[in-house]
Amino acid sequence: TGARPALGMTKPVFNKDTNSMAAEPFEHILEAFHKDAYNLDALRDDFHTMECVMEILVTNDITDSMGKENTNLLVELLSDGDTVEQVMTEFDKNPSFAPLRGDMVKIGMRSLGSSLKVSTAEGEHFVQYTGDMADKLNQLNADTNLSEEERKEALTTTIRESYEQKAGKKLGVSDEVVALYTDVLFEEFGDRDDVTAEEMERFFETYSGLDSSRTNAMSVTGDSESESNTAA
Repeated sequence: TGARPALGMTKPVFNKDTNSMAAEPFEHILEAFHKDAYNLDALRDDFHTMECVMEILVTNDITDSMGKENTNLLVELLSDGDTVEQVMTEFDKNPSFAPLRGDMVKIGMRSLGSSLKVSTAEGEHFVQYTGDMADKLNQLNADTNLSEEERKEALTTTIRESYEQKAGKKLGVSDEVVALYTDVLFEEFGDRDDVTAEEMERFFETYSGLDSSRTNAMSVTGDSESESNTAA
């Protein structure tokens, strides 16, 4: 049903893809304000947190791109640079906003996969990227001589290097944030060493809010123009 309006605030409405990306964070923000509504100090902290977050979003051109029909720019801005990390840092300062940390990891991971999906007519970079993730995860989990920390470090490196190879540019996200993406992958697939490329692709589509029907349609029609206008 979604969170009730808090102090006159409701979830903003953007286009379909941006709404999908922002739904959970705004739910958690409204829940935080409901929780702190009768605690003046906590409420003051909540408003200060949102003021800092909004300043980050405005400075990094996120708010402007959220209002555009085409979400490619928004995806590009969130997949690269330190916007996600800056926002996570602000949420970490306020216990009421603790759930937002996980939301920001999802948004960052979503944008990373989405940016590769819209970068080519048939989404081949996205398919290659998820294949790399599956291969590396299987290799690491099959090697019983590796510690958990070594596996995590190796997969973090693969996430960065594979993205940079497919995207043709450096990934401007810190290793600390990429390591959070690694945690998500290990939590999802555990110690399996038989993860298929198709499973990894479905995981990114589901976790990231990507529509698998779009990938299938692109593979058949190669309709890059319509995909680039709707993918997020």
